[in-house]
Amino acid sequence: MKRPALVLASLALFALPSSASADIVEPGFVESCTLAIVQPAHPNEVCMACDTFHGAPTRCDEQFAAEGYTQACRSRGASVWSQIGCRARTPEDPPAPPPTA
Repeated sequence: MKRPALVLASLALFALPSSASADIVEPGFVESCTLAIVQPAHPNEVCMACDTFHGAPTRCDEQFAAEGYTQACRSRGASVWSQIGCRARTPEDPPAPPPTA
């Protein structure tokens, strides 16, 4: 009767969720939510990047709200991800970078 306990323990191990596998992307995937891609698309705004993880899922939203930014996008990822937030450009901000060809 010792075997049923071993079988149950083995099954429980396989039943545990694996959050790391949720962050594996398919071959050829290119992340579109990056500051280098988003900022040029918002020339009249200032954008910033924020990184967070599953333990603090609202951290970027709270930071954006406190600083007047709104979320422009969120990168792919279940356990770790980045978010880009943008806000209207003010006279105190540095000039927008010139568009790239």
